[in-house]
This record gives sequence, structure tokens and C-alpha cells, in this order.
Amino acid sequence: MNLINTFMTGTPLALGRTATITGDVHFPDNGRGRHGLTGENPWANPQAFRALVTGEVSNIPRTMPDLRGPGTANSDLSVFKEFRIVERLTLQLRAELFNAFNRTELGLPNTQPQSSTFGLITNTRQRPREMQLGLRLQF
Repeated sequence: MNLINTFMTGTPLALGRTATITGDVHFPDNGRGRHGLTGENPWANPQAFRALVTGEVSNIPRTMPDLRGPGTANSDLSVFKEFRIVERLTLQLRAELFNAFNRTELGLPNTQPQSSTFGLITNTRQRPREMQLGLRLQF
């Protein structure tokens, strides 16, 4: 029997940038207080950001250390059983499960503060549980 567990924290989120006609790239501005978690939006507080006006410079870094995407918790499991047929001939039955506990791994939230879906997660990153069976004849 084999078991592989993978546990990771989420990656820091990089907020979306806005390019202007002149080619300047602007990050959003943290002009309305704390940008972290809220009850309505568990990944980011949309009310914490405001759009920049012409000539302003953003006051936030490219990635926000306290804004992180969801983490990972995955388990892969395999079970083997060998049956000796004759002295030099063995049959191995194998069952392998990927994402054995069928956990959903959420994708990253929308990081464009100007978007109506800012901070919302609309996709997943991991495939559902997969199982494969196999026979192996060893001689």
C-alpha cells in the first residue's frame, strides 16, 4: 500500500494592472482601508481599492502577502497484491486512486479590482477522483 499526501498553502495573489493609452501600467490603489478578508467575499475586499486618476501612482505592491489563493490538500493511494502462480511466475493486481478523497481544489480568485467578479473564484484546478486497475505478470 502506498499513500502520497500533498499539502500546500495558497500562493500570494498578484492584483491586476491597468494599462493606459500612453503605455503606462498602473496598479490599483489601496485608498479605502484594509484589503483582506471580509464576510461577503472570503478572498478580497473589493471596497478597499479605488481606481487611480491620471497622474497618480499606486501605493500597493505587485503581490499582496496577506491575500492568498486557496491551498492544496491532495491524497493519492495505491494498493498492490501479488499472487504466486508457480515458482517463477507472479501475478500482481494493482488499484491506484488519484485524488483518492475527491477533494475539490479551487482555482485562483479574479484579481482585477475593476471587475464585478473581483475576489470570486469561478473555476477549479484539479481533476476529480480517478481510479485505475491493472494486472502485471512477472516472470
